Amino acid sequence: MALKTSAAITIISILYNLPRFWISRGYPGVVQVGIYYSTVYHSNFFRFYETWLDFFIIYAIPLAVITICNTSICIKLKVFSSRRKRMASHQDLSAHQERDNRLTRMLIYVVIEFLICSFIHLTQIIHDE
Repeated sequence: MALKTSAAITIISILYNLPRFWISRGYPGVVQVGIYYSTVYHSNFFRFYETWLDFFIIYAIPLAVITICNTSICIKLKVFSSRRKRMASHQDLSAHQERDNRLTRMLIYVVIEFLICSFIHLTQIIHDE
């Protein structure tokens, strides 16, 4: 299952990034390599691709997936924690509760870190528009 998922993600990534290979052509110069932009770069399709598709595929969808997955993990942790409270003694409970709290904080930090790291790219997308 993991191999199929990885293969699908790789194929989709290649297909998604193909227009980026079409926007410029390089030509060797005496001192440096020059780049000129093709007509694809100036088309409405590429502006839509670069602005909105990048926003959704690089920022919004991953943020939604991370948030949903981490929220479901936190909810399951709370359910297991409440079950454990009914079964365990107070000493065992505090150690488990501390581990659950650390895991919950870590999941929240992952989402915040994603927001911070992606914010730079998001501001670039908004600025270029």
